[in-house]
Amino acid sequence: MEKIQERIINITDKLENNCVIGAIRQGMILMIPLLVVGYMSAMLINLPIPAFQQFLSELWGGCIRAFLENAYVSVNEFFAVYLTVATSVSYSMMKRRRCGIYESTGNIVVLVVITLAAFAAYAGIGYEDFSVARCSNMYAFNALLVALISGGIYYALKESRFLQTKQRTNADNVYIGAVEGILPAVVIIGFFVLLRQVIYVMFGVYGLQELLEILFNFLLKPLKNGVGAGLIIILLTHSLWFLGIHGHDMLDTVIKQNFTDVTAGIFSKTMQDVFVNLGGTGAALCLVIAILLFAKKKGVRQLAGMAAPSVLFNISEIALFGIPVILNPIFLIPFLLVPVSNFLITYAAIYLGLVPHVIREIDWTTPIFLSGYQATGSWAGVILQLVCLTVGILIYKPFIGLYEKENERRMLRDVKRLVEEMQREEENIAISYLTKREDDLGHIARILAADLVDAVRKKELFLVYQPQINCEEACIGVEALIRWNSSALGFVNPADFIPLAEYLGLINPIGEYVMKNAALRCKYWNDMGHPEYHVNVNLSVVQLLQNDIVKKVAKVVPPKPFQPVA
Repeated sequence: MEKIQERIINITDKLENNCVIGAIRQGMILMIPLLVVGYMSAMLINLPIPAFQQFLSELWGGCIRAFLENAYVSVNEFFAVYLTVATSVSYSMMKRRRCGIYESTGNIVVLVVITLAAFAAYAGIGYEDFSVARCSNMYAFNALLVALISGGIYYALKESRFLQTKQRTNADNVYIGAVEGILPAVVIIGFFVLLRQVIYVMFGVYGLQELLEILFNFLLKPLKNGVGAGLIIILLTHSLWFLGIHGHDMLDTVIKQNFTDVTAGIFSKTMQDVFVNLGGTGAALCLVIAILLFAKKKGVRQLAGMAAPSVLFNISEIALFGIPVILNPIFLIPFLLVPVSNFLITYAAIYLGLVPHVIREIDWTTPIFLSGYQATGSWAGVILQLVCLTVGILIYKPFIGLYEKENERRMLRDVKRLVEEMQREEENIAISYLTKREDDLGHIARILAADLVDAVRKKELFLVYQPQINCEEACIGVEALIRWNSSALGFVNPADFIPLAEYLGLINPIGEYVMKNAALRCKYWNDMGHPEYHVNVNLSVVQLLQNDIVKKVAKVVPPKPFQPVA
């Protein structure tokens, strides 16, 4: 089991360092605000409660409904454009963090502009049959494809020698970046114009996404409604999702043509939305509840808590990309297994007559239990959802511990990197504000700084005492040693967090805490019949350089007859 865990951790490290995978994940994370606005608007518009719908239509003469519809359309009809920008920016950020490539803001803007033009060319904006629908959320795959290929070409050309402009001119950086972007613009836009034309000539479709949809339709259309068809659809959908591709959009044509009618068989889109994908893709509600119930780390539970309101309405993106689940090998097995188990349980329950057949289509944003009752017209549907929810939570449970273990290992590794960087800067007399850096070290510095501030405030720091033995093998005292049991990292090595405390200016309150508690412990032992005991306390150089260090020591030690030992 340990070997399997080590392999999973190694794979996770490799994926984290991949710019393409990081760009996909970060790009989707940047889209979360828009996703929430669009999906919540859709949820309110389609909530299957007649009284609420009547109220919404009559409120302010229907203006509120019109407002929600406009919000939904503004997000979804141009979703692919937004995703193109987000992924392009994320790709530049990943290059900066992972590959050490510095990019000015102007260069990033140049890449985004080029990528948008390439997306417009690939969507066929210059042709008469162009449709705005090709900019919608249904074409998210095209957005990812264009952004990632454009970023790859752009940086490959930027790194080539013949493209680099000599910096001895008087032109500013923005102008130089724009000039250096001319050749990448020609190559990138030309590439996608040519790619679209080649695909159309060879296959009669307008892009790779349409080609894949035709392929899926060709392979899956012969499937008859049943267990096999349901398993294939669910596994394929979630496999695509795990790779960062919107599986439901890719298979939308197949599902609408073959599995929309709830009377055609047990498996249908509504059956999948109501009983299989509890909380959204991967049964995200099961994952969120499992984390809230079984996670030991406060930070992990906070992530789940932020995702909880959205998964109640089957909006899973916050959980899938925030935790993250997408492209995370640790969650691959439960991400596929939970929907499959929910499908098999639901199919068996309906087939055996334990739960009525789905009798009506239900909007996918309808909350759990309400959707189960309305889809089947029976409380048995609610009970079935509860059973599936419980099974999903239990399947996710063992993977939560592995996820926390990997998080802790990664954080401790990053803490060591942070300390090494601080020591290197100190040796080179080049101290920088690590918490303001934009790379991974800056990110971990901000996290650790916030945790350390909370640790001081919440008194998570504590002392342990190492006995001191004289030559006669008698205990004559102890040395007070500071320790930190972080809620996010577990036990943190003092050699790691003390330099950070000095950097953040927290070493003084920490030092006073150590002196005060050590002095009280020493007095306690003296009063208990051990007057020979003394407690040694280590002071930081930062503390010793304070002008009032003597007053601070005198303030925390008890009055006579107790005396501090130099």
